[in-house]
Amino acid sequence: MTNNTVRDIVLRKGGYAVDAQIKRGLLDVCVLASIRESDSYGYKIIKDVRPYIEISESTLYPILRRLEAADLLTVHS
Repeated sequence: MTNNTVRDIVLRKGGYAVDAQIKRGLLDVCVLASIRESDSYGYKIIKDVRPYIEISESTLYPILRRLEAADLLTVHS
């Protein structure tokens, strides 16, 4: 699935309502997709993900902690 497909089908502003669980899962996938090719940092992840789904620092950092706890990524601080 391409980034445009996600944006166009599910996450259009003024489009479909997104269930909280679905949004949580999509945020996880979007964050992982944004770092799949190289290391990144919080602001850049937010910048990369924001065109597709709304995300803030207060949303991102709990996601990073959850993904780290699941051994899906490593956080360097």
